[in-house]
Amino acid sequence: MPRSLILLVVPLLLGADAAKNVVVVNDRELIQGDWKAARGWSNGVQMPNSETERVALQFTETKMILKEQGHNEEAAFTLDPQQSPAHIDFELKNIGMKFQGIYQMEGDILKLCFTRGSKRPVSFDTKQGADTVLIEMRKVTK
Repeated sequence: MPRSLILLVVPLLLGADAAKNVVVVNDRELIQGDWKAARGWSNGVQMPNSETERVALQFTETKMILKEQGHNEEAAFTLDPQQSPAHIDFELKNIGMKFQGIYQMEGDILKLCFTRGSKRPVSFDTKQGADTVLIEMRKVTK
């Protein structure tokens, strides 16, 4: 059987779960690497460049590292790209803070919108009083 036919038939035989796993793996692979904050908003107000420029993220296969002015904070994270918009959850291990968010990756741009606690944002808006943060990250190329 030609390889291209196998690639078409296998997902049908395995069902939607296999397709979901492929998407999760792809997003998990695409997000890996170093990201630098370009812009940010908190509760509907754009954050000063001096505040956003000092924030960076590094994603590995199993963890996210928040880097801010020489201080690194490790976090466990999960992705669920099957949701619309895609979900990201993370917990800063040393301080025990949990965040629920949404994300969008387009090329070398990663948008993260999140809240602390149990109420996940439903869009990339950060209206005043909504207690949401939106960060636009750019992938660092080496």
